[in-house]
Amino acid sequence: MLGWLRRLLRGWRIRIRFGGVPTRDVAQGMGRHQTELLRLFFGSDLRGALERRANFRIPDGLNKEALERYRELARRQIARGRNGVQRLRLRLVDRALDLMEGHGP
Repeated sequence: MLGWLRRLLRGWRIRIRFGGVPTRDVAQGMGRHQTELLRLFFGSDLRGALERRANFRIPDGLNKEALERYRELARRQIARGRNGVQRLRLRLVDRALDLMEGHGP
């Protein structure tokens, strides 16, 4: 399946899953350990995300659900006009999910 179509379908599943769920609840559902792994994955700012893009590695223990939840949070931030680092992080999440699902390089 084409990568763009796979990401589109994945996005629909996530929107159906989290649609109408308050942002706070989506974030809290990740848990402290997964949140720390996401920080390790993304870094703290644009520079951290750029470094991760250059040296792509998924931290051991970071799970698919946490990435899907972050994906929804990033989409909500982008929809509110806060799209600087979030767009890059969204690409990193897509790449990580592709690898986890066995569709990546």
